[in-house]
Amino acid sequence: MVAGKALRRAIFFALMFLATSAWAVSSSLWETDSREDFDAGEPDNVSIKTPGEVVLGPKASVTRLDALYVWSLAEDSTGTLYAGTGNDGKVFRISPGGDAEVFAELELQQVFALAFDAKGVLFAGGFPEGKVYSIDPRGAVSEYFDTQQQAVWALYVGADGRLFAATGDEGRLFSIEAAGKGGILYDSTERRILSLLGDDDGNVYAGSEPDGIIYKIDAEGRPFVFFDTELEEITALTLDPAGNVYAVSSPGELFVKTPPPATQVVPKAVPSALGHAPVEMSAPNATAPAPVAGMPAVPSPKKRTCIIYKIGKDGTASKFWTSPEKLVFSVAFDGEDLLAGSGDDGIIYLISPMKEASVYYKADQQQILSLHISRNGTLRAGTGNNAATIGFDGGYSGEGSLISQVHDATAVSRWGRACWEADTPPKTRVSLAIRTGNSETPDDTWSQWSKEHADQGGFVPDSPSARYIQWRATLRTSSADRTPTLNKVTVAYLQVNLAPEIESVDVDSNAGNQKENDGAQKLKAALQSLPSAAAALSGQTGTGKPKASKNASNKAPSSHETVLKITWQARDENGDTLEYELYFKGTEETRWKLLEDELTDMSYEWDTEAVPDGEYHVKVVASDSPDNPDNASLETERISRPFIIDNTSPVVEELGAARARGEQEYRITGAVSDNLSPIRSAHYSIDADDWVPVFPVDGVFDAQSEQVEFGVGVLEEGEHTIVLKAVDYYGNVGAGKGTFVVK
Repeated sequence: MVAGKALRRAIFFALMFLATSAWAVSSSLWETDSREDFDAGEPDNVSIKTPGEVVLGPKASVTRLDALYVWSLAEDSTGTLYAGTGNDGKVFRISPGGDAEVFAELELQQVFALAFDAKGVLFAGGFPEGKVYSIDPRGAVSEYFDTQQQAVWALYVGADGRLFAATGDEGRLFSIEAAGKGGILYDSTERRILSLLGDDDGNVYAGSEPDGIIYKIDAEGRPFVFFDTELEEITALTLDPAGNVYAVSSPGELFVKTPPPATQVVPKAVPSALGHAPVEMSAPNATAPAPVAGMPAVPSPKKRTCIIYKIGKDGTASKFWTSPEKLVFSVAFDGEDLLAGSGDDGIIYLISPMKEASVYYKADQQQILSLHISRNGTLRAGTGNNAATIGFDGGYSGEGSLISQVHDATAVSRWGRACWEADTPPKTRVSLAIRTGNSETPDDTWSQWSKEHADQGGFVPDSPSARYIQWRATLRTSSADRTPTLNKVTVAYLQVNLAPEIESVDVDSNAGNQKENDGAQKLKAALQSLPSAAAALSGQTGTGKPKASKNASNKAPSSHETVLKITWQARDENGDTLEYELYFKGTEETRWKLLEDELTDMSYEWDTEAVPDGEYHVKVVASDSPDNPDNASLETERISRPFIIDNTSPVVEELGAARARGEQEYRITGAVSDNLSPIRSAHYSIDADDWVPVFPVDGVFDAQSEQVEFGVGVLEEGEHTIVLKAVDYYGNVGAGKGTFVVK
């Protein structure tokens, strides 16, 4: 067997290699081989086991009931099953063959609890009103005990024949010896006692809400806090064969908090006889009544996580299993395996002693509200939304399927070989079908399912090229004691090559000394802020050398950065590696000149020192050729907005110095100009002293030619040297020098 499996695996990978090697290097494999992967699909009559196996589900017989919920299950000595339901307070009787009839109707909306005593009397309790009813074998109903509480949540018959009733909304546990005879065994501080369980030593365990406490009441009636759980509600209890307690701890607010309606009409009970007509087994049309305070909010408002605790006889506890964002309503043991019934997907989980969880069964109904192990060891389940009982009498279902989750290939793709690994004993088989579409959720725009293929060697689907794909595995057996096992499904695909996209191309034409100015808008804003400064500095008067203001620099720009930073943003839907070419041309030119090729980074620094001044564009060409053959590669291009290259310095000329008429100070005049861009600033220095900013005659540097005139204060007699530096918008610096003599 091991050799056969190894051979199949070798053939499988060889086929997958052949399926992909003829394609481009970007071919992909979608593999499904873990329990998490399989769990994400839609199972129908299959079970999903750890670590990742799909087998046929248990053979199930479903009996639909004319109700919404099956809250409780009980079995008489003949193996006949009874179901307590809501919302009409009916008890159904289901024969071993699956035929159902209304056995009794109670003055209740919800029958939360059922229990048989040794004499074959069926006890029932529920909501509203905390009365316990007895139902004889003919279906005659009698009031047995009134707890005077709002609801009876659970019933348990002890070995001594006493009936225990868990109630709310005062969290009391009652012990009832006979009709009308009983009392409070334990008055807890909790709001509700929700669940009951008894062991062979005469102990009774009671799970509460809202603090999630499990009480242990011994045979003498002494209460003890057995375990205080992490969450708010103990919704179910069970024992394993070794006597350990398993408790479901659920989050709070499972119960409706709305106040009761002003008037509440509850139908009176109409006791039924055995000859009552059987209920027609069709989908019910029952609807829920208006919410009443204390009624469980089913279906659950949202998916939430429950914790199942394992608690030893000595009270030591550990977290046995945490549900995957689902409420757990019921638990039972099938041998050494724990079964947990959940909502809102109607799943029964099987959790092994090693705490490995598998999907045992998925019902059409939303909740598995009750689980019961029959006298013959078979499992029975009760469901909610809508009500049904499900019997599992052994053996595998004849057919089941698993539809995978939708796989997103991220781009339109063509499909290669679909293969799978499975163990198929005689009389079993596995087949696979494929469908594809371009909407994230399968709908009528998707292709039909392909033909079923049963050869594990695989097949190439004839499904149309698309972005999304889904497979369906169908498992079949003609022998109830055998099942095929699906271990892995692999689909090869190649994305249809799409051209790259270039989202932007940016040229930082204000590099170096001009990085603080981001384009013309920032320049305009800066220029608009200058007049007030000009008013303060122009026409300076006084004695001695003028000084720069506190906020002005005593240094002037001395160099120009000729390097432009070119950046771009590009992406490829196929995830291909991209390669870039960079071109430039003047706005008045017709031919693009190659600047650089075989670029892999999305940036480039261009030294423009040898480029004539003027207005230019750059063009980026992106190609996916590194990941595609020449005849299949694609490229795209994008052109930048125009930008200026200006590497020519401004000119400073016409420098002159003259004494101001009637004054001792000297005034300096001059002209600054640039052939391409506006003048941005000017500074002067006398005799190599600090640089002092100056402003043009009109107060604002905003033109390519500007006149300057400024006072330099009273100077010492003798020769002086003045240097005037001007900076244009692109950071080019020009200077002029002159000398004059003060007499």
